[in-house]
Amino acid sequence: MAITPQVKRLFLIFNEYLKDHPEGNQASFARLLGINQGTLSRTLKGEEGYPIGKKIIDGVCLRLGYSATWFMNGVGEKKANTKTSTLVEVQMLRAEIAILRSELDKVKTDMRLIMRGKPSHF
Repeated sequence: MAITPQVKRLFLIFNEYLKDHPEGNQASFARLLGINQGTLSRTLKGEEGYPIGKKIIDGVCLRLGYSATWFMNGVGEKKANTKTSTLVEVQMLRAEIAILRSELDKVKTDMRLIMRGKPSHF
């Protein structure tokens, strides 16, 4: 299990949601994000195969108004200035790039491990 900084921030957002919606629960928060409750639960636990993905980012940033830069990187203002939709779109693209870079780094690491056990011509 890997509790990434993004998962920690998602948990923080979930707790803020519960403060603002005392009747809320994981299922209602998951619906708001556009995912199912099981996926949210596994993501919050940091289970392998349940990373922070595009649906969660879209829900957090577009539906709840959090800054994609803050959500993905932990820098800047927590809440996005949504006056300009272009800015939100740019933030979303940056967040997606950060996800892709992270996934690429994992693949590179896996490939290095595989290559260590294989002949050099492989």
